[in-house]
Amino acid sequence: MSKDDDDTLDLFDAKDARDDALEAVKRASGEWFETALSTLEKFPPGVEGVFEMFRVRMVEEMGLSPPPNHHNAWGALASNAVKRGILEGTGRMGRMKTAKSHARKSEILRRRWTSPAKAELELK
Repeated sequence: MSKDDDDTLDLFDAKDARDDALEAVKRASGEWFETALSTLEKFPPGVEGVFEMFRVRMVEEMGLSPPPNHHNAWGALASNAVKRGILEGTGRMGRMKTAKSHARKSEILRRRWTSPAKAELELK
């Protein structure tokens, strides 16, 4: 088999493709995305759950409306919230509970005590 025929999967290419897709969804979400991040920051520090729990509470209890223009915006939001230090992974898994989620496993996330961006502002 020649190098040109190699179908080996490349983890780095896969991650880059995922990150590019999440960034495209974020850009397409416009103002909703920043509003949703601000809403996430309103959760009390230490609250834990799969991201689905955060999503449901943001919509049903905190009044985040209208919904994003594409359902993939929720995944981009979760990823971006972790990157920004609003949420952090716990290393534990939990099951989603809504019918559309089919009880699939997802990492349990925790609302951080202080996001790095806010900590930096507090030091100034």
